[in-house]
Amino acid sequence: MPLPEGFDEWENLQDIVRLEHNKAVQAYFKNQPDDDVSNPKPRLKHTCFMKDSDTSTMTLMRMWLFEITIGRAQALQRPVYGLPWFDVQAERTFKPQVKLYFLEPYNFEIHGNESTPQLEGEITF
Repeated sequence: MPLPEGFDEWENLQDIVRLEHNKAVQAYFKNQPDDDVSNPKPRLKHTCFMKDSDTSTMTLMRMWLFEITIGRAQALQRPVYGLPWFDVQAERTFKPQVKLYFLEPYNFEIHGNESTPQLEGEITF
């Protein structure tokens, strides 16, 4: 299908970027009111929202503020494991990174005669 008469590439690109970006901003700041600059979080939300009148520089700055400065882009980073990746990959199995140990609190009525041991548990992931 051919492009419509008077199709504007910049307006099309800006519209798509604005719609998708503003959806993400709305979801990230879902508990903050719109058009409020009285407190830091609502002000960040207002500042990150793209407007139709934004220039290309303003569009990039709003994206940079939201993705990089606020820190939403951290979700794109590869996780850092405590073990060197080459050791883990060589074995082709993953070792537990976190171990949690649980021990039932000592209760004199239950454990006083030492016939009932304290319950223990361990979770690793």
